[in-house]
Amino acid sequence: MNYYIVIFDRESGASYKGFHAEFVRHPNVTRWFHYIQSSYIIGTDLGSDEVSEHFYATATKHDLPTTHLVVRVSLKDRSGRLTKDAWSWLQKNTKG
Repeated sequence: MNYYIVIFDRESGASYKGFHAEFVRHPNVTRWFHYIQSSYIIGTDLGSDEVSEHFYATATKHDLPTTHLVVRVSLKDRSGRLTKDAWSWLQKNTKG
């Protein structure tokens, strides 16, 4: 499984509930992290192009901005200030 961070422009005042539900429901998105408002980390067997296309199609369907960046990441090399739940998710998904 690969992990990607998807960073995107967020439209102020727009609802992202429908987008979120559909984006993480993709059958090949088996793990996801959304503790920072304008990004997701997803665990998937998809390639970066496929993740990008999924983001684009979902954002378009929900009439949201489509500007985004998808980058493969390593969860082992990390630092920052996050909630306890976010750090727990990172630790759990780094194992194995």
